[in-house]
Amino acid sequence: MNLAKDVIKKFEDGRIKYYRMNKNSGSSVARNYGFNKSNGMFIVFLDDDNEFLPNFLKETAYLLRTSVAEVGGVRVGRIIVQKDYKDYASPITHTGFDSIDWGFLMKRKVMQNIKYDINIFGDEDADFGIEFAKQYQQIPIDKALQIAYANDEDSVCKPTPKRLQGLEYFLNKHLEHYKKHPNELRYIYRLAGRNFYKAGYKLKGLKYFWKSFLAKPNFKTFKHLFFILFGWNIYDKFMTRYEKIAAKKNYVK
Repeated sequence: MNLAKDVIKKFEDGRIKYYRMNKNSGSSVARNYGFNKSNGMFIVFLDDDNEFLPNFLKETAYLLRTSVAEVGGVRVGRIIVQKDYKDYASPITHTGFDSIDWGFLMKRKVMQNIKYDINIFGDEDADFGIEFAKQYQQIPIDKALQIAYANDEDSVCKPTPKRLQGLEYFLNKHLEHYKKHPNELRYIYRLAGRNFYKAGYKLKGLKYFWKSFLAKPNFKTFKHLFFILFGWNIYDKFMTRYEKIAAKKNYVK
């Protein structure tokens, strides 16, 4: 039984079309495939563990329709529902390193010019965001118009070989760009460190944590380097506590 197809049939709306890929080739392939099947003036993706709040399209589409040519998309705030707490992710950023994944309403021309890189498995959203920032501007709506359902029991799922290979490809592709932004460089190195360490490549993971510290040597980056030395379980507890503290500051009831 195909639950997704059955749900779509209930709408009885010819504008809603269902396509199924026979092979799971990753998010990049799926999103590019979905775009090629579409014909609307705006594009937005929605994952199965996420939700749009009722006014999402009403507020974002209006801004995009009335925007200047340089604007390519609209980013909104999202509530992140963890197991025992909630967080709020603001759309206000000024880095040019925004991940563009689900819930980012964009003009059709964006994906006519930029495609999701099929060589990346797990960081394709960050790659797309970097390429987007080179060509377009975005409009932020700093209010919750989306919900993301997450699970904080384990801050990084065990990475697959494809994930690790794609991560190194991503680093090599954008390293010179990251070097101009130390704060972002320390983050991407730490992300690589977490993934390689969790996958069992502990020495390589530790080297990335060390690179993260060197990219921006301060007490904050040192704490990450310090706690990973005690093993993944200790580090994961540190990260969970750190994220909960940050969530209390971000989330507005």
